[in-house]
This record gives sequence, structure tokens and C-alpha cells, in this order.
Amino acid sequence: MGATPRPAYAVLTAAGSGSRLGADGPKALVPLEGISLLVWSARHLAAAGMSGIVVTAPAEHCEEFRRVLDDAALACPWIVVP
Repeated sequence: MGATPRPAYAVLTAAGSGSRLGADGPKALVPLEGISLLVWSARHLAAAGMSGIVVTAPAEHCEEFRRVLDDAALACPWIVVP
């Protein structure tokens, strides 16, 4: 008899400044093939079966991160925290 799977939550650390990439804003918002690194990462975590995702973001960009994730229509719940 197998164990009942427990919920698994991911912490997506996305608070990098992007300065080493030469970006004008957070690294997580830099596009890769037209999709931000934030969305790429969150979609893959959701596809891996996460029950939810906690995204850490620079405090001054939390609202922007929320808008980007709203548009991404992820397959699991998420929250953005500073």
C-alpha cells in the first residue's frame, strides 16, 4: 500500500537585479524567446506538479511580477512576496 502524496510547494527566488545581465530591471523579467524567465520557471514548476509557488521578488517590483504571473495563467496557485 503506497503512501498518500503530500502537497509540494516551490519557492521561486526571483529577486535578482539583472545587473550582471545588463538588464534595465529584474533578471526574472528578462525575456527568453519572448517569455520572461519568471514565467518560464513558474510554468515548469507548475507542470512538475507543484501544489503552489511562492515567488520572492524585489519589493519595488512585486506588483509587476503579479501582473506577469496573472497573464501566464499557471496551472497552480501562486503568491508573490518581497
